[in-house]
Amino acid sequence: MVAWAMRINGGGAASADWFEARLRRARTLIPAAEFDTVIRAEFGETVTTELVDVVGVADADPVDFYNGGVIEVSVGDAVIAPSSARLQLTGSPSHVGLLNGKSWYAASLTRLITPVDPGNSRVDLIGLWTDDANRVGLGIWNGSGGSSTNWAGYTLVDSSSNSSLGPLLDGESPVWHLAEMWFDVDTSVLTFALDGVSFSTLLDADDLPSTPARLSMLFGADVANSPFATNFDKACVVVRSPVVGEAS
Repeated sequence: MVAWAMRINGGGAASADWFEARLRRARTLIPAAEFDTVIRAEFGETVTTELVDVVGVADADPVDFYNGGVIEVSVGDAVIAPSSARLQLTGSPSHVGLLNGKSWYAASLTRLITPVDPGNSRVDLIGLWTDDANRVGLGIWNGSGGSSTNWAGYTLVDSSSNSSLGPLLDGESPVWHLAEMWFDVDTSVLTFALDGVSFSTLLDADDLPSTPARLSMLFGADVANSPFATNFDKACVVVRSPVVGEAS
């Protein structure tokens, strides 16, 4: 069994409950999709995640004192700029079909644990990545006016960007956030949400890449400064079989 194709059960009762809740929410949000598969990641196990495409200074370490297993990603330092990296499931193939041709739901539980300069940083709370020119994410993104001070959902299609602004940043307090994004193929609508509140702007299929993607979060610091760190507890993608495991 490949590393990313993990089942819902296992990992402790609390963890299993979180993934079951995400599956139930996906079925509620997109009832026609008949979701039955959760591609899950719990970041306490180093075998299931890896930090790739590192530029400058970036590091990822398990945090032992959380029961669910948390990984801390730190990016940047006071000397080297720019710095960036991508956190992905180890060895995962592209697993979300055609992004604008299948219904899907993605979610994560994460927090920023050190101050971030939003004007010089890029942080994905949750992301689906094909390549640097084609991806979808929710976090702090500097590709659109206003997103340096707001949470934002974004898409890149052949480097052409679209965005949906969410709430203002939370003043860098170490608060856990539930980040969600989902696409309903029947309505051709992409929705972003933070802590259960949907962003007002919806994107459509024309704003989405037509390429397979994998669960993958990106981080970047454009200037040499104090590093910022992000804690990830859990993340998942909910899809309908047999999309899971299809070749890129």
